[in-house]
Amino acid sequence: MDVGSPCVMNRAMRALGLLLSLAVVPSAWAQTAPDEDAVLEVPPLKLKVALIEDPDFPSLDDGLVAEALSSASDTFRERFDVTRPTFAVIARYSLDGFMRRYGGPDRQECARIYASVYKGGGREELLKTRDATIKFFQRWPLETLQTFVDEGHRARITDYAALWEEYAERYPATVKQLEAMKTPAGTPLVKAGGIQWRSHAAWSCASATQQDFDVLVTNTFLLADVLSEPHPHAVFGKAKVGGFAGPHPTRRALGHQVLVASTFAIDTPLPLLSELGGKPANTEERGQMLGAYLLAHEVAHAIFGIPDVFDHPDGCLMTSRPGETYREGLASLHAHPGSCPRCRAYVEARTTMDRGRALLETAEYESAIRALTMAANKTPKHLHGGYRKRIGELSALIAESWARLGDVAKAKRFADTALQLDPSSEVMRTLATIKPPKVGPELVNVKRTLTASASAHQ
Repeated sequence: MDVGSPCVMNRAMRALGLLLSLAVVPSAWAQTAPDEDAVLEVPPLKLKVALIEDPDFPSLDDGLVAEALSSASDTFRERFDVTRPTFAVIARYSLDGFMRRYGGPDRQECARIYASVYKGGGREELLKTRDATIKFFQRWPLETLQTFVDEGHRARITDYAALWEEYAERYPATVKQLEAMKTPAGTPLVKAGGIQWRSHAAWSCASATQQDFDVLVTNTFLLADVLSEPHPHAVFGKAKVGGFAGPHPTRRALGHQVLVASTFAIDTPLPLLSELGGKPANTEERGQMLGAYLLAHEVAHAIFGIPDVFDHPDGCLMTSRPGETYREGLASLHAHPGSCPRCRAYVEARTTMDRGRALLETAEYESAIRALTMAANKTPKHLHGGYRKRIGELSALIAESWARLGDVAKAKRFADTALQLDPSSEVMRTLATIKPPKVGPELVNVKRTLTASASAHQ
């Protein structure tokens, strides 16, 4: 389905309007509704970790990994005032073994991500995705993105089209510079468009196809080569990816996402790509860079949907400041403890959603609808993982709540909303399994109606 077409967008917006219109609920629900100002803890996170080692780079030693996971847990707890996550390392792979098993370009489910890989064609290649790239940049205010441009060029960045011109000049030049570099083992660092494993695309594929892990920690270099997601701090920076949170169809601990984080920029001897500013780091500091600065940041992407931001206060875990090294970012975290006030909206939206899900599971359906609707109203538009997908998920939960109350018409409307906003939603399959409450003969055909609706959407 072309989700960008006017007719589909109009249907989706009408559906979204229906969802938000229920922000005003019957006064009888007020006694059981959650407090709007309450921030509720997310369920405890128990995350399974795999270590993937590239033999051309310094290894992932056990002391570093232990320090990193402990630091990530403590930092996430401190910065968001929620339950401390736990990490368990359960596997270790070689880079080649892991990627051949999960990340090969011949995997049909990864065809879309590999189709968007930068192949080294320079400006002419980038022109093919110009409109999509400009739209991607528009997620952030232009004035914040101007700070990624060299000071002498900023005056010419008057709109997003001019920003794209800067990207089309700078990014290919950076990739060429990387292609001329060698690893400590003497092998080429990277080759744009080549079949190799030091690629954001390859790692996006592998992280989504493996079935056993929530977190992947590696020591390899990741080239920022996915043209469909030209994150400003990467494409205007060193064209490397230090970590990311990517979608996964079945892993549920992090909301259908898997995290990747790399020690490469912490341990590399290559001055251009090092994040240490020329001064060696001990195991404790290296672990804090990996854990507090990278892993906790990626967990927050996945759980709360907080995007990369460039204008939050000093000490915000989610801020990537132009030219700031990991060491400088970590120092800013230490100098400014506590939570970021501008991240609070994301935390409240997610914890209110979790409250609604918990109420649904305990059969408090009216209160669940109130909480889930409140969560929709709280959810910021710029959301890591996608605003439409989050509102689609909320719609599906509200649909289930109405179905369990026996109101098939409202359940169907919210199910349609969920599907229009997120065609991958399994809402109809869920509704088809619900046994309607036995409250009167008028509800005898509820399950039959929902089952027919599920069949129509398959």
